[in-house]
Order: sequence, then C-alpha cells, then structure tokens
Amino acid sequence: MRAILLTIILMCFGVSQMSAAKTIEVKSENFILVGDISKSSATGLVEDLEEYRSAIFQIFRATPGPEKIPVRIYTLKSSEEIEKVTGMAKSAGVYTITPDGPVFVLSSKSGFKSDNRAAKIAYHEYTHHLMAQFTSQKYPRWYNEGIAEYLATFKARKKKFQIGIPDTDHRYILDRTSWFPMDTLIGSVRRYPFLNGGGAAMQRGRAMFYAQSWLAVHYLQSTPGMGKKFGQYMKIMKSGVKSVEAFETAFGMTPDEFGKVLRTYYKANRYNYATVELTDKSEVEMQITVLDANEAAKRRAEAKYLFTGG
Repeated sequence: MRAILLTIILMCFGVSQMSAAKTIEVKSENFILVGDISKSSATGLVEDLEEYRSAIFQIFRATPGPEKIPVRIYTLKSSEEIEKVTGMAKSAGVYTITPDGPVFVLSSKSGFKSDNRAAKIAYHEYTHHLMAQFTSQKYPRWYNEGIAEYLATFKARKKKFQIGIPDTDHRYILDRTSWFPMDTLIGSVRRYPFLNGGGAAMQRGRAMFYAQSWLAVHYLQSTPGMGKKFGQYMKIMKSGVKSVEAFETAFGMTPDEFGKVLRTYYKANRYNYATVELTDKSEVEMQITVLDANEAAKRRAEAKYLFTGG
C-alpha cells in the first residue's frame, strides 16, 4: 500500500468546533472528495482510488499522467439523498462529465472498506470516467457496464493487486433471477433494457443487466481469442452495422448461442483472475480540510448544480 502524506487545514476555529464538524474535503493529485464521513474513510477511499488508477493504467500499458481536471467525488448518506442531488432514483453511485470536469456521487451508508460494495461502486464509476476520457471507442452499454464491473473487483494486497475475482453479488442474481434474452443484452448499445423509475421491477432488471454484462465480459477477458473477436465486433459496429448483426459476424455465433456458452461458463464456476505486482509505488499526498456548516452547504449545492444545473 502506498504511503500517505497528509496536510490538515481547518476552516473552522477552535478544538470544540473542529470536533463538531461533520464534513471534510480531501484533495489528492487526481481526486477531490467531499463528504460527511470520517477522515480515515475519506483518505482510505482516495488512496484506494489512486492505487486503482495506477493499476488500471498498468493493465492497459498506458502512461498514468495526472487528470487534467481532478475528479470530484461527493459522498452522501443514502440513495434518497443521491436522488435529491442527481435526480437518479435508487442509485448507490452516479457518474457524469460536466463542463467543469468529471464528477460522481457515492452512498457512504456502509463505509468504504476496500472489500465492500461501496468501494466497488467507487471503482465502477471511476472506470466509466477512464473509459470516457482515455479511449476513443464508443462501447455498447453491455460492455461498458460489464468491464466496469469486471475491473471493480480490484483488490490490493500489499504490493500486488488482483483483477477478475468472482463477484458474489452477481452470482446470487444470476442464480435467482430470469436472464435477459441475449439479443436484448447484446442489442443494448445506447440504452439500458430495464425500465426507468425506482420500482422493484427496475431494480431486478438493473441487477440482472449488470450481472449478465459482468459475466459476458469476464468470459471474454478469460477466454483466448475472444479479445480479437471483440475488436472485430467493435470495428464492424463502427461501420454502421447494428450490434446483434456485428456480434454474429465477429464471433461466429448468435446471441442465443453465446448465452448457452455463458451458462456453461457460469455453471462450471471456474473463474480466472489475475494477480499483478503494482509497479507504481509513489506516495499519495493528500490535503484534508475540515469544512464548517456554510462551506458544507456550498459543496452540496455545488454537487446538485453539476448534476442538474440548479
């Protein structure tokens, strides 16, 4: 794990006021986090994200230059608060790109330990940012969400990290919920196939879409020759061919046949994952600011403005 250098700044006066403060801001080279969470949770999440960022650049053999505009992260206590700020119902994390730079919000309800669901959501949302900013490809929804879920299983272990560990939440959903027809999944290019709103049907649909997308990408990442075929699929789609037809041409099978392959892969329960030594071991410098009530309110208003314009 990287070393951490901390600088603490107080925007309130006196020890009693400091202890009463509820909101802190943590800045690193690539992130600015604001939230009503403990200092250890905030600095731990920022450190984990910096380490995750280095690992992803290492996986894709890219030079990890700094963000042009640091990614802003706002943590809120519940999905209800996230909905008030972003307009997105029943969500534990939302990412968007704005004229003022990239921003996402996260639920801090369960904390941000490196192995819990909240941390995975943080990695997932940041993956969307990396793919939007550092690749020129316009990936279909099923792949975009699947690769984010695949990479979000990231776990750091001392000076090594692991990618591709089976996701127990997704396995639970795949075991107990009806799968989307595979032509529906593969046909999800710009839109999601589940209903909008916050009802139970939407929640089940969202969970299954993410689970199936994760499984599809895990199979593609773990099976020799699939990477080349996926590249052909993207090239054919770029020429104007619809997703399902492009998939059949590139992979030599229909979506239904691919679905049978995925079910066999899933039932075998033999998932490959990679353990890699982290080459970038530089220090993470952070500046911590304890915000007073007025500054905290400004940050919350700022988050809402960035997502909704008001």
